[in-house]
Parts: sequence; C-alpha cells; structure tokens
Amino acid sequence: MNFDQALQAAEQAQRSGNIDRARELYETIISHSSHTDALYGLATIYLQTKQFALAIPLFKQALKQEPNAADIGYNYILCLKESGNIQAALLVVDEMKKHALLNREIAMAYAFVSYQMNSFDRCITLLEKLNDNSTKTTHLLATCFMQTEQWLKAMELWQSLAKEQPQNCLLYKNLSIAASKGMKYETAIEAFEQVVRLEPTSGNFVKFADLYLIAHDSIQARAKISSAIAMGDKSLGRYETECKICRFENDRNGALLAAKAAIALKPSSDFAWQAIQEFGDKQDNETCVNRLATLTQDTSSSSFELQQNLFTYAKALEKTANYALAFDQFTKAKSLQYQRFCDNGNQYDKQEVEQQYQHLSSIPYQAMSKSRKVEHIFIVGMPRSGTTLINRLLSQPKHNKSCNESNGIATCFENSLLKTNRNPDQLADFLSEHRATHHHAYRDYVGIESQVLVDKMPHNFRYVGAILATIPNARIIQMRRDPQDLALSIYSHQFHEYHNYACQLEHIAHAIVQANKLMDSWKAQFPNQVIDLNYQDFVQKPLEQGKALFEFCEQTWDDSYLDFYKQSVPSFTFSEIQVRKPINTSKIGYSEHYQEQFAEFRRYYEHYYLAGR
Repeated sequence: MNFDQALQAAEQAQRSGNIDRARELYETIISHSSHTDALYGLATIYLQTKQFALAIPLFKQALKQEPNAADIGYNYILCLKESGNIQAALLVVDEMKKHALLNREIAMAYAFVSYQMNSFDRCITLLEKLNDNSTKTTHLLATCFMQTEQWLKAMELWQSLAKEQPQNCLLYKNLSIAASKGMKYETAIEAFEQVVRLEPTSGNFVKFADLYLIAHDSIQARAKISSAIAMGDKSLGRYETECKICRFENDRNGALLAAKAAIALKPSSDFAWQAIQEFGDKQDNETCVNRLATLTQDTSSSSFELQQNLFTYAKALEKTANYALAFDQFTKAKSLQYQRFCDNGNQYDKQEVEQQYQHLSSIPYQAMSKSRKVEHIFIVGMPRSGTTLINRLLSQPKHNKSCNESNGIATCFENSLLKTNRNPDQLADFLSEHRATHHHAYRDYVGIESQVLVDKMPHNFRYVGAILATIPNARIIQMRRDPQDLALSIYSHQFHEYHNYACQLEHIAHAIVQANKLMDSWKAQFPNQVIDLNYQDFVQKPLEQGKALFEFCEQTWDDSYLDFYKQSVPSFTFSEIQVRKPINTSKIGYSEHYQEQFAEFRRYYEHYYLAGR
C-alpha cells in the first residue's frame, strides 16, 4: 500500500468511526513522511478525543507546511481554545485573518471562534472586512458591538434586523437595550412598545417601567409598574423597580414598603437593604446592622450583591458612630472588588495614567473663539466632588437641559487622542480640521435639543483641551474637594470597573493628585473658559457662589434655583439622596471620623503631591 492508498484508507476509517485504525494508518504515514494531510488527520483525531497536548504540535506543523490552509488553521484554533491556550489561539486568529477573507464561511468560522473566546474586537474586524449583510453576520456583529459597548452601532444593526423580522421579540429587546445605553431613549421606548405588544407579560411591564426610569420619566414608569401590579405581579423585580420609582419620587414610605416586600422574597436583596438604610428610622437602621452582619459574613464569593451589602452595612454602622467597624466593611468590599479587577486584568497603572495626562496636556490646543453665546457647559472633576449638585443647580433655567453623565466626549476623543501615533502638533491640527465633525458627533450622541446643554460626566476633565478646541465658547466647571473627604467618599461607594483606582487608598491618592494636576494645567491655559469650584466653598456660601457661577456661564441668576431639592427630578448617581436635601455642610470634614484609618492615604497623597511639583 503506497502513501496515497494509506491516506485514503485512514480518512475512510476516520469517517466511519474506526478511530483506532485511522490513527494507526496516520502514524505509519507520518513515520515515513511528514505528509500534511496525515498530520492534520491525526491531529483531528486527538482533538476529537480531547488529547490536546498531542494534537497541538501536529496542527502547528501542518499549518507551517500549508499556511494558507484555512481548515487546518480553524481546527488548530479550536484545539488551542479547548485546551485553555486562549492567547495562543488569538495569535493564530490574527495570523489567519488574511486567509480567512478568501472564503466567507471560513471567515465566519474564525469570527465565531474569536467571539467564543471573548475577543470581540477581532470578531468585529473580521466581520467588517467581510462586508456581508446576511442575517447571521449582522446578528453576530451587533452582538459584538454590544459586548464592546458600541451602543449606537449595535442599535442600527438591531433596527435593520427588526425590520426583517418584525415578530422577533428578542431583536426588539436587544434594540431597546442598545438604544437606552446609547441614550436614545425615544428609540428604546418605541422598541419596547413592540416587546410588550408581542409579549404582554407582567415581567415585561416591570422592565418597561425600569426603562422609563432610565429615560427620566417617572410618571410613565409608575404607569407601567401599575400595569404589572394589576396583572398580579409579586416578583422580586416588581418590588425592586417599585422601590426605585418611590425613591425617585421621594416617597420614603412607599420605598420602604417595597424594599421590605423585596427582602421577604430575597433576604439578601442589596437594592432593598440600601433603601431601608437610606430611608428608614433608627429601628430600621438597627435591623440593617443586625441582619447585614450575618448576610455579609461569608466573603468567599465576590458577587456584586455581597459587595453592595457590605457598603450598606458600613453606612448603617456610620449612623451608630461605629466608624472603625464601618471602615472594616468598606475595606472588605473594596478588597472583593479589587480581586475582580485583578482577575479581569484591570489593575490601576499609575505610570500609564501619568503618561496619558502628560500627553493630553502637551497638545497645543487651539481654543474656539467667543463669537457665540454659551451653549455647552461641562461639569468635570473626580467622582464624588460635587458634580451632581452643580448639575442640578445649572439645570434649573428653562432653557438649560442636562444630559447627565454622557459618554459622548470620550467617544469622540478617547481613541483619536490616546490611541494614535500622531504627535501633539499633529493632534492639534487634527482637532482643528475636524471641529465640525466632532461637534456634530457629540450632539448626535447626546440626542438632546436645548439652548444650553449641561454635561456632568466627571472624567471629561481629561478632555478639557479637546472640548475647548472643538465646541465654540464652551464653559468648563472643574470641581475640587478636600482630598481626604473626597477619598473617603470614593472609598465608601461601589464603582464601575472603569474606576479601577477606587479600591485602594494609595491608588485613590494618586488618581486625585494626577487629576488635580491636569485640571491645574487647563485652568492655566484657558482662564476665561475654565473655572475651579470648591465644594466646601459652595456649600458654605451657596448664594454667593451660585451667582458667580451663573455669571461665568453667562446665565441669569434667580435665588429660587437653590430650592432645586424640592423637585422630584430623578438623579441616577450615588448623590441622588443628597441632592434631595437643602444644601448643607454635613459632609465637610466627615473624614475626620476616619483620621487613624486614613493615615495611609495622607502619606501617599503627600508623596505623590510633592513628586508632581
């Protein structure tokens, strides 16, 4: 039997399921010649029998001999993935991209493997190069856009799919999610109207109520939750959503009733415990302390719910003046969150932050002229520095409208300024040349029409130069706060993993110093369009400071604006409770209760402050 005959026999044995005979024939061929088909055939047998360590070198050798063989590459990638060698598999995907484009089906296979390995950017690259508008490709691409938080791109694709399949409820659900994440609330609501038309369940009415809350429409949220209640809904989701609605309506009694009903169904409901701690009386607070002490004992899990309950437990302890034990709970919660960040490879990198901020401040921005009235106001600074308070104040005039915390500025500038090979001078020219495009893209992202738009995304402090080089006569309000009070407020709250500095006192100290340093540079470069506002100064003299702030923004002041806390306007940040109270000084110097625990923070802050001078 010659090699060709042996190979045919081996392949026939493999197809018929006679694996032992096929392996014997492949091994015989390979012992005499490194025949590519024999290497590949034996490798696939080892892949099939999950003998990955034996399969991998055979796939590697076969692909080296025939680098254009897409089927070999595809199965090699699958083998690496199944064996846990994810990074190696991704490298092979990158190598095979150019070959994948020769064959649509193989390209789709590579894209799907990339998706399975959570390599969504690679999947997007492959699918976009295919330029294929088939349903399967569009669905996978939309899903990848969702995973990478490219909400508006995902929204457009879900819209096209929904037109093709108007009875597909899942498509409308995905469209609604993408639109709401992209702050296109009108589109999100229209899509969910189709969801409840196709599936008019009480659970969907509960979700619809939650969507209306996100869209800042508590009246419609109340109407939808009432529909769910009328249908007999007594689910945990119903009570938690009802609790949210009551909180945003400032209905304390209603929030407490809903929260207690939620806890009856699920004793560990973090949202419910948070409401009870915030709205309850002294007895409710004692219940929080006692029950949460038990519920948070087991920290072997790092679930979000456990972390949030630890924060709530600590807040309840603060009300009893047990600050030492409260700090211990904050630290437990932060440790669990930090571990999750580490597991995801998302540790805070001090050097990277310093390099980014140095790069951003080195660009010779060309600020726009003052030929127009103020139409944009940006409130920036570290989180917990008072941005929500000032946002509520500046939202009082009828011609002002807030988009709250929009990602529009970061969407416009993060990649073009930080992920580029252009030097600072080239970036300045780039911003100048694309002013109109970026301005339009930002307004389109926000999707709000008003005479004056207020944006309170705190971390826009990174892009103050780009904002002023793009948007005519914008005003920037940089919030400042006592470093230790600010650090405590950050340390005592749960943050999205984007804020990976928020888990350790050293990193918080570094982040505050670097943010202040960058904001100092903006104030020095653009003194007529950038103002610093100290939280302590404002809450101590709100009338005086408010008048000066409105004058800076070319706004007409009215003393009644300080009564904003009387309005039941939804706020979607940690500060939602504080902004429903009259302006007060209760949080000034609150960190003095933690002087001993924050000695570490003060040492790090002084070190980084002196190092940056």
